[in-house]
This record gives sequence, C-alpha cells and structure tokens, in this order.
Amino acid sequence: MASRAGANSQPRGVCFLFAKTGRCHYGARCKFPHAAASTSSQSLASSAQPRLNRPQRTRNEPDDKFGSWKLSVPRGTNNFPPTPLPPLFFQHALAYVESEVGVMQETVVTLAKDGGLQRIKQVVERSLEGMSMDARWKTVKEQAIPLCQVITHPHVLASTLLDVHLGNIYNFIYGFQGQRALQFFRPLFDTLADRIQADASPSEIEAVVKTFSKIIDCNTHALVNDGLRPLADSLFNVVAQIDEVEAHESRKLVNRINQRLGIGRELSSWKPPKTTSPPRAIFTLQQDLPGELSNDGPRHDNDYVNAYDIQIMPTFEEINSTRPEYLPSMSQQDWHLPGVSGLLDRHFRLLREDTVGQLRDAVKQEMQASHNLASGGKCQGPRKLTYENARVVKLDFSKWQGLLITIGFDQPTHLKHRSAKQRKEWWEFQKRLRVGSLLCFLSNGALIFCSVTERRSTKPSATNDDSSSSDDDRVQNQPEQPLDLFSDPLRAFTTVSLVSDATEDVLGLMQAPVSVHAKIVEFPGVLLPSFEPTLRALQAMLRNPEIPFSDYIAPESQADLSTVAAPYYATKPNFEFDLSCVMKDKSPIGVAINDDSNHEAFREKSVLDRAQADALLASLKRSLALIQGPPGTGKSFTGVALIKVLLAVQARAKLGPILCVCYTNHALDQLLEDLVRHSIDQIVRIGSRSKSEVLQACNLRVLASMIDLTRTEKHEHWTLKLKLDEDERNISRVLKRLTVKGDVAALKSYLEIYHPTSYRALFFGEAKDDDGYEVVVHHKAYLLNAWRKGGSRHGPVRRLRTLLSESDIQSLNNPERQRVYYHWLAESKKTTRAELLTALAEYKEHKEQFDQVRAGVDLRCLQQAKVIGVTTTGLARTLPLLRKLNSKVLVCEEAGEVLEAHILTALLPSLEHAILIGDHLQLPPHIQSYELSRESSSGKRHSLDISLFERLVTPSCSTQSAVPYSALETQRRMHPSISELIRSTLYPRLCDSSAVDSYPSITGLARRLFWLDHANPEDGALSDPDSTTSHSNEFEVKMVTSLVSHLVRQGVYHANDLAVLTPYLGQLQKIRRELQGLFEISLTEGDILELEKEEVGKDNNEPSHSTVPSLQKTPLSRALKVSTIDNFQGEEAKVVIISLVRSNDQNKCGFLRTSNRINVLLSRAKHGMYIIGNSRTSGHVQMWGSVIEMLQSDDNFGERLQLQCPLRSSASSLVQDL
Repeated sequence: MASRAGANSQPRGVCFLFAKTGRCHYGARCKFPHAAASTSSQSLASSAQPRLNRPQRTRNEPDDKFGSWKLSVPRGTNNFPPTPLPPLFFQHALAYVESEVGVMQETVVTLAKDGGLQRIKQVVERSLEGMSMDARWKTVKEQAIPLCQVITHPHVLASTLLDVHLGNIYNFIYGFQGQRALQFFRPLFDTLADRIQADASPSEIEAVVKTFSKIIDCNTHALVNDGLRPLADSLFNVVAQIDEVEAHESRKLVNRINQRLGIGRELSSWKPPKTTSPPRAIFTLQQDLPGELSNDGPRHDNDYVNAYDIQIMPTFEEINSTRPEYLPSMSQQDWHLPGVSGLLDRHFRLLREDTVGQLRDAVKQEMQASHNLASGGKCQGPRKLTYENARVVKLDFSKWQGLLITIGFDQPTHLKHRSAKQRKEWWEFQKRLRVGSLLCFLSNGALIFCSVTERRSTKPSATNDDSSSSDDDRVQNQPEQPLDLFSDPLRAFTTVSLVSDATEDVLGLMQAPVSVHAKIVEFPGVLLPSFEPTLRALQAMLRNPEIPFSDYIAPESQADLSTVAAPYYATKPNFEFDLSCVMKDKSPIGVAINDDSNHEAFREKSVLDRAQADALLASLKRSLALIQGPPGTGKSFTGVALIKVLLAVQARAKLGPILCVCYTNHALDQLLEDLVRHSIDQIVRIGSRSKSEVLQACNLRVLASMIDLTRTEKHEHWTLKLKLDEDERNISRVLKRLTVKGDVAALKSYLEIYHPTSYRALFFGEAKDDDGYEVVVHHKAYLLNAWRKGGSRHGPVRRLRTLLSESDIQSLNNPERQRVYYHWLAESKKTTRAELLTALAEYKEHKEQFDQVRAGVDLRCLQQAKVIGVTTTGLARTLPLLRKLNSKVLVCEEAGEVLEAHILTALLPSLEHAILIGDHLQLPPHIQSYELSRESSSGKRHSLDISLFERLVTPSCSTQSAVPYSALETQRRMHPSISELIRSTLYPRLCDSSAVDSYPSITGLARRLFWLDHANPEDGALSDPDSTTSHSNEFEVKMVTSLVSHLVRQGVYHANDLAVLTPYLGQLQKIRRELQGLFEISLTEGDILELEKEEVGKDNNEPSHSTVPSLQKTPLSRALKVSTIDNFQGEEAKVVIISLVRSNDQNKCGFLRTSNRINVLLSRAKHGMYIIGNSRTSGHVQMWGSVIEMLQSDDNFGERLQLQCPLRSSASSLVQDL
C-alpha cells in the first residue's frame, strides 16, 4: 500500500512534538523515538539547554537504612517517655541530608514532626553538668554539632519546601522565652571555647554559629532577650580565635548577631581608609522628617519612620494630605537613618514617589474635579480614564486567582445605541480595561486599587444585596448574559482582583446604597508589576539590611575608596584564575590576585585588545568591579570573556550560578545568545518576555516542567491541593450568604451559634398562623418571615439587651420583633464578613505554601545552572528564590542605564564579586517624574536618575573619592569621521580600530557625514512649542522619507541596513506612517509599549480604518529600523538618518539638550550618518555647538545635501531633486 505521508511529513514512528519543538512533555516515557532537530537555530537552542540531573525513580524510595532510621523516631507525643536517643542518630540524619533531594526533604520533615522534635529535645535539654571535658566534647561532637549541621545544611536552607518545617524546629529549640535555647547553647559554647584550638573544626563552629543566628532571626522575642547577650559574647570570643580566612562566614554571622542584639562589638574586617581633606563649611537645613520624627507629627496614616511599614499603594488620607512627602536627598547627612539602612530607605521613598506618586496625584485631581469632567481629560501626571456610576455587583472566588470582583459602570454614551458587535470592536480598538490594567475604585471615603483580571461569565457567587440596584436586576434576571464590557447596552462590567488588602472596603461597597456615587479611574500604560516587586524587595531588605560591598556603596564620611578589596573566594591560598579560555592559542596561563608576572603575556596573546585585557584583569581583582565601555568598544565581548574566565573556576571556587542581570529583555537575550555562541551551556533564563528562539529551551518554566516532584513534594502538593479545594468550597459558601438570597442562611448560621434557644424556637417549633392553625412549612425562610411579621402591632418596645435575653421570642410584639430581627441581621452580616476574612487569610497561607512546592522545583533547576539570566524587574519578583542559591558572582550589563534601586535588590547577601559594565556618559536610568531628575532645579538634590555606576565613578560629594574603574578605548563601530564627534567632546582617549578605516563610502551620496540644516518650524511651533507632550516636524518627515527611498534605490542597502532615529514618539508615528507603504517597519519593544500607551483611550469614537498597520515587533533582520533615541541604545546600523524635530524661535531643543542623549544619537552609525535639524535651535547647547563647529569646518554642514551618481563620480545633484 502506498504511503499517505506527504513529502514534509515526519517519518512514521518519530515523535511529532519532539521533531517540531525539540522537546516532549512525555520525556523518556514517550512511545516514539525523539529525532534530533535539523535546523541551525534548534541545534543552537539544544546546546544551550541545561542538562538536568533528574534522580532515578528508585532513588526517591528510601532504602532500608533510612527506613530503620525513621522507625527510631517516636510516633507523635503518645510514646512518652521516648526511647533513649541512638548515639549516631543525628550523624545518620546528616548523611541522609547530604543524599538525594527526596531523602533530604523527608529527613527534615520527619525531624519537624512531634517525634522528631522529641529527639531534638533529648539533645538540647541534655545536661552536661558533672561530665568531664572529654565526655562533654564527645556528646557535643556526636549529637549537638550534627544536629546543627543538619538544620543549617546548604541543601536544607536552599529548599523552599522546608522553610515552614525549619521554622518549627528553630522555634522549638528557642523554647518558651528562650529558656531551651539558653540551656542548649550555654554549655555548647563553653565546650567549643575549650576545644577551639585542638578538636573543633571551622566548619563545625560555622554550623553552630549559623544555628544560633537562624534561631534569633526566627524569634522576635530573641531581640529583647537579655539572656542571649552573654551567649553572643561567648560566641564572639570563640570565633575570634579562628583564622580569618577559615572563619570568613562565621565572622560575618557573629557581626550580624551582635548587630541584631544591639551589641557594639564587631570582628575586624577590611574597611576603606579615611582620606584627609581640608575643612569645609557645613550648613544643614532643617527638614520635615518622616512619621513621628516630624515636629508636626505624621503627615497621614501612611507616613512612617520605617519605610517597611508603608503601604505600597496610597491611602485615602495620603491622597488628601496637603503636606509634601519626606523625600531624602543625595547627602547622607540629611538622612534619618545611617549607612545602608538610610540608602535603602532613600531609594524606596524616591522610587515610590516616582511611580506611585503619579497615581496619587492623578487620583487627588480626580477627587477634586467636577462630576462632569470629560472622560480621559488632561491632567498633570499620567493620563487617566474615568468611568462613572460604578458599583460592585458580584464577588467570586477561585483557588488559583483568589477573590474576584465584578464591577459595573455606565457604558460610554455613544455606545448605548450600538450593537454588541460594535461595542466589542470599540472596546478592543480603544485597548481600555485590558488584563493587567491598574484601576482605582473611588467612592465616598473609600479608595480601592485593583487590576483587571480574566473576565468570567459564571453565575455570580455573591451579588450586591441592594435589590434596587440595576446591576443586581441584570445579574438576577439575566443570569445567562455574560458580565463583560460590551454585551449590555447600558452597563459595562469588568472583573478585577485586589492590589492591596481591601476586602473589608469591598464588602462595605457591596452594601452601599445606590445613591452613593462611585467611579473607576484607569491609568493607561501603568503596569503594577513594573515597580511593585522592586518596592517590596526594598522593604524586605530594610527589615534585614545586609548588603555586600556596603563599604563602597554606603561608605562612611571621607572614606578613601581608591582601593577595592579582592573577592573573598580569590584570597584563599594557592587560588588563581585560569585564563586559557580567552587566549588565542588556548595556552595555559593563570593569574593570582597578588601576582602580576603573567599580565603582559596575557595582554599580548589574549583575544582581547589591551584595554579590554586590562579591564578583565582589574575586574578579577576587585570585589566591586566597574568597566566603562564607550560606544562600540566591545562591552558585551569583554563581559562574555569575564564570564568564561569565571566559569573556568566556578566549581573549584564554589561560585554557584553566575547571575547575569540586564535592564531590558532585549539586552538580556543578546547577552545570553552571545554566551551560547561561545559554547557555554547550562544557561537558565528567568522570565517569559524573551523573543529569542535560541533561548526558548533555556526558559525556567520549560525546564522546571521537565523535573519530577519528589515523594515529599508530591505529598505536600496533594495535601495543599485538598486544602485549597476546601478553601474554595468554604469561601464560596460564605460568599453566597452575602447575597440577598443568602440572608436567611447567614442568619440561621448566626443564630445557631450565638442564640441557640432562639434558633430552636424559630426553626424547629410549630408554625401557626394568627388564628392558631398549624402551617405546613416547606422552606425555613417562611418560618423566619412568619415570626418577623407576627406579634401584636402595639405595645411598648423594651431595650435591645432585654429583648435579646428573652427566652420566649414568640412573646415579643411586632415592633420588638423588628428590632431584634434587624439586630440579628446586622450581626449575622458582620459575623459572615469576619468569617470571610478569616477564610481568605487561611487561603492565602495555603496558597503561599502551595506555590512554595513549585518554587522548590524551580530552585532545583536553578541550582544546576552555570549561568542564570534575568531582568532587573524579574529579579525583584524572584528574589526569595535567588537568595537561596548562594551565588557569589553578579554581572550587570548596561549598568549606567539601571536605577540604583534595581541594582541594590540584585545585591544578594551571598555575593562576593559584582561586575558592573556600562557607560555613565550614555543614557541615564529612565524615571517618570521630572521633578526628581538632575535636570530639574528642584529635583537635583534627589537626582534619582543617577545610576549606582555613575555615583561610584563620579561622586557628587567632594569629601568622597571615586571607586576605581576600567575604561575600554578602541571602538570598532564608527567610521573615524563619525567617532571624532564623540571623541572630541566626551572620550578623549577613544581610539579607532584599523577595521573602520576601510568602510566603503555611502553609495548615492557625496558625503558619509552631513548636517542638513533648515529653518522649517516644528508642528505647532507658531502657537506654543510646549503645548504638547510630544513633538513632530512635517518637513523633516518628508526629508527622511525621501532620503531613505533614495538610499534603498541604489540597490546597495537593504532596509535593515538603515535606521531612522528621532527623540520624539510623535515624530516616530508620522515617519512610520509615511514609510510603512514602502518598507516593512521594525519598532523596538520599548517604542511599541510607548505607542500602545499613547493610543489607549484616545477620544476617537470609531475604530480607525487607516492603512497604518497594527503594532507588532518585526525581526530587525528584515525591516527598516525606526526608533526613538532612548530605545536604540546598544543598537547600530550601517547608515543612520536622524530627525531632530525641534525648530522654534525660542530655541528650545527639548530632550536633546543633554550630552547623554546626544552621545547615543551620534554613536549608532557605522558607515554614514545624516542629521536633519535646525542648527539655530540646537546650537546654544554646548555639545551641539561643538559638533556643529566640527561639521562646518569639514564642509559637512549646509542647507543642501549633495547626491552622487554611483556610475559617474562627477555627476551630482541636490537634495531637492530627490
């Protein structure tokens, strides 16, 4: 029989899924062979995918010895007194902890149960009094130290699954008011002090110190327990006797313990020396400090001394406050907290002001605005969209999403007479209320921040209990109609989840009368995940301000930072870096931190140029290493070389995974792809925003799905899944009692618990009418209503307390019954709300534990990585996970563009080596608020847009020296005539590689570098050049279009060889519209996000039918690049055409008045660059003036651009002939 398979079909018997995607979720259990992918990209991807060490299924089964060990653990507390402690019990436990992960987990879980705690109790409460010193040491060596080693083992501490179990063990050892801890540690420390020189090893002492530290961390009472201070002193004396190199970790822990307990002693460590500087005058202005430190008291209910107490989202009082917020300046002497704590506090408050502050101001303006404010009207701060007559109409619950709230509001007026299809098209085109959008629900005295989540069409679980509500009528009478944005002609509905804990406010709003006016405010383009994780990470760090490199990042006054200590791991005896991986001939060569003998040989024979080689050598010797890379000098190449050298010593130095951090997803993809091309494997990328096909197989989500759960994890997963199912049932049941129909059920439940006598009389007595006849009852609601409507209509009304104590409720007259009934109803609702809050709190705890099980699998995957790549935002989201990795090396690219707050969150406590690569002369960090930037006269004292990289290399304080840094010097991108523009103005030591001298001339144009000068005004310049937030220039749009078309017509340049740059989004939109009919246009990810943000909620009432294509990112390899300057850093093109846009009589050049942006603008071109702009508008800026002068002197400036015929070199024409 002929085969029916087509030519492109996979061979019979081959796994189709694997052949198509390169992976199969069945793994080894798949019935079909896994054929290797043939394409180059798939081959590259497979080489990058980590090889996961998955334990065999049989290894998850405990062996006989482990089973016997478990049987030696008492079962619960019933077996009392327990059998004697086996002498090697905890030594065996230590061996099991060091075995495979499933056995390790089961060992700790067993110890955390009642029987295991009994075994621990036998050790910690054992008296050593009366024993000889040798007998004491034997007991400590065999039992106490192994116990400490078990509960502080790196594998145990790195498991998210075991956090709760470890907490139980630590708390048990601490005991009531710390008595058990005192009983355990006092003789233990005395014994160690006696044996420190002879028997106790540094690793054993480290386990004891770590146990003591963990117990203090887990018990807040320990911080005020005076009995622990003498113990801390004893431990201090023990650790002080150990060699500093061997006791590095123990010394850090002891210093931290003393800091936590308020003890001033500190074991010596290297600190930067003080500088001697001449005295200078100091005048400190009094400032309004935060919270209780303010002379006028707190500003509002969210103003605290400790920033970790501040709610992320603003409160109602905060929004209405008239006093300015406390915003720390750059000067440490102005901070209310010293050192690292003050630094973290400063960046939390400034970052919150930059992000949340704009929301606060927008909501405040909305609250003060008139009720007929046009939807989406302009305001200071972010644009906002307002929806009127909002009501909470439904509460729902999902075990995966939590509490879901459906809000109804008035449809826009012009949509009320349209069809459902037309309404749907309008909402989709407007891009309003999309999933993830941040909203604020505003009502009288209520303020609730929430975000749009997946819309659900299920029947409501709890609806508004006001029967007069029109939304409630829709929910009750038309249950089949989905509650969405377009189905109802009068009311639109959206489903949200709470951003902050405001469940009580939501419940109150559900019962608010219809007359209460409420509205929804939407903030287009504001994404909570872009800033909330970083703020929460800073708050967590403030609770425990332990940051490496603090002597350089937050130095003491007048500290001399000209010398940076070496990474601790590199100071160990006989350690040296293996540099053979970056040698041209792979010849062996090693470098130690105190030996320079091989440096010159390395410079001559490495694949790096001299400056790059010097930067690499210096970075290996500095614990905090900074590398400045001017445009085109090979920052990424040098970074990859450094990573390769570090990977060569990774196992020997126990570096853990090298953490690579970038600001953008695009930069991270580029870095990791470079590593893959250099044959570096075991790479894991965190985050789902990668556009790289090469890195798809390296994504953490993909890799984690390939790892099986251990037996302990399966048990925890199953147990917690049952708890979540039960939580869902309980919460849904409570939600139903909050509805109108649920009043009787709620009241019944309340009476049964709090008024059992009345409950029996009402629901289990005989029901009779007013004539005494017995009534047949089918529903309990009838009994309740019959009693409420019965009774005499006249008579005195006694006090409520008397009525509630009445045993015979049938004797109450009708007014009394009404009074009692409504009291019961109010109390039952209050009780139901309390039950809901309790149930939600239990659910939150169970959900966190459930997520920890999955996080444990992620962690096991990350532990097998050599390199972990993550963006700054992704790092803040996964910080608890990354803190368990014990990574010692951080590499951050484009560090000059990263906010200091983001770098601070990346400084894991385990780090010993941080390498920051960037250029402070290029783009600074992006912030929202101009009032916090260095360019603002009022914001200069805050200067939030100064990166940590820039602050370290160019300190603003005259009493502080700069941290040493390396600078790359040879650029390989720009033709010398182009690089001269930035060499003469910013980089005097910048050299040109010989390769750039041979660049070909620009086909079709007489000059490769030219400023086309003009005086055509920008759009709107004749009225008010500052009237819009973005600017455009129609003349320059036409010039750009003509020049691009001319270059492409030469047949030499493809569209992807060209780039059009402009500082303004408005100009980018116009250029894109002009060129999209001629070329495929590629926009950067950042520009796409900005354009979408601008398009949300525009006032046009009809979907546009223009020919402008929808926004999408096209691969740069196929399309013409059109970008704003801020989103093109790190990119390049053969020919760059620049539209400066600004042209006005006021000579306001806008964004391009700073040298950073000018630098980026002038350094993107390889072969040729053409600037179109008004020189009179820009020339007063110092750097522009210098550039214009250079261009004029070389005859590269004028009002006419000379064209060149490629066939006849003498033939030329002017730009008007284009």
